[in-house]
Amino acid sequence: MAVVIGALLAARTSLRVTNEGRSALSEAGKATNVAYWVPLSAPLEELDAEGSTESQCGIQLSAWLSEHGSLLPSPQAILLRSTSEEPLAVSFTADGRFSDPREGFILQCGAPSLPAGEPERGELEWAPLLLRLDEDAQGRLHALTPTTDGPVPATVTVKGTRPVGLGALIQGDYAFDGTIRAQADGSPVSLPIDGAASDGTAIAWPGLPSRGTLRVVAGLENDGTTAFFCNVASSTQAGGVCLPRSDNEAMTIRHQAQQIRTDYLTVRDTVADAFRAPRPAPETESRTAFVRVDPWNDPALQADDADEQFEGWCSQSAFRADRVECETGADCFLSQDANTAACGDPSTNTWTPYRILAPVQPAIDDGSEPTLSPVGLRLVNGAWCTFHSGGPDVAVEGWGGSAGECVEPGGVAYPFWSTYPSGPLGQPYLFELGGSGYLRIAVREGTPDAPDYEDVAQIFY
Repeated sequence: MAVVIGALLAARTSLRVTNEGRSALSEAGKATNVAYWVPLSAPLEELDAEGSTESQCGIQLSAWLSEHGSLLPSPQAILLRSTSEEPLAVSFTADGRFSDPREGFILQCGAPSLPAGEPERGELEWAPLLLRLDEDAQGRLHALTPTTDGPVPATVTVKGTRPVGLGALIQGDYAFDGTIRAQADGSPVSLPIDGAASDGTAIAWPGLPSRGTLRVVAGLENDGTTAFFCNVASSTQAGGVCLPRSDNEAMTIRHQAQQIRTDYLTVRDTVADAFRAPRPAPETESRTAFVRVDPWNDPALQADDADEQFEGWCSQSAFRADRVECETGADCFLSQDANTAACGDPSTNTWTPYRILAPVQPAIDDGSEPTLSPVGLRLVNGAWCTFHSGGPDVAVEGWGGSAGECVEPGGVAYPFWSTYPSGPLGQPYLFELGGSGYLRIAVREGTPDAPDYEDVAQIFY
């Protein structure tokens, strides 16, 4: 009996991938246009920014970053070529593992950028490519790129007669250790990282949460003295000067980094508590119902990726841990991981998820229990009432002012009024129940002696 032994050969691919590189250090030993991730355990007391400018870090700071920090592998100048004459569709995957974000901050020497010059003869257009390291529901790792319709697998088409240059920007909230690969018509090709002269392809991504990431930039103040500029989760701008906590610049940065982490943990933990044990609706012995607004109870919203994002800050409400006040002016509620806020209209139950770029400022704990703070009222007549802090255009004598406005289904609008002392639940606009058994509000052209009352069917909080 003859025995035939065969060998399985790996599928070859027409794809060729090179890294055109970027210089981490100039000839003078100063880091230029790069960013380093620095762990909180680094010896910040040894940090020296002498000789640093808005475009580069000084010699001492550059050496300290090289020793104690990790050069972020983003951006990368990736060049794709194909030996095939047919168009070659290239997608990207990631092989490795995720873990919790590592404790640290970013110290930036100038604005991270790709190298200038022409690495390829002839005209070559460099296209930006955002590679976001995420994990899908099946546990597979994918490199994704965002679109107006949400994140999709990143794809590029390469033709044999024309190479494709990519300015690859890497992102990811969680730490990742592994390799990004380009997949085409055969076996995948690992992307070389951090320079054409390097054969290394594995990356150690520290995890940069879209909220709670402190970015520190070495720069100069107007008088020419060296200073550090701090902001949170910004890609290029320097932001404000780091708040001085001591004469030691390193301690200043350490304080900022630790404060960011403290705020992050405070909000995260209080939000989790709010989901585990939400405050019960108060007892009023009335027919008025209390509706707890919970947009994240909708599985469709949970599965909806946040295409929108906040540019500024959000503040946690003292009345409810998972409720935040953000720049949109809409009612916003945090997801359980406190990384996304659903903002929208409780009256129609329509919501838009926003990714939060900055850490939510925690509510001030004054030692008292938070009281009920409604976001809207539904009247028995069908009107929806919202609140505002401004006074009415026309005051009603004897009343404290307008608490908000009600709009009936037909479009008829009218203010509702507040007065003191406060009524039920400590709210100045809510009055004791009438003959119908509902709590009431005073509306239209009422007076203290003869107010026009409307019954409140539901209180949304």
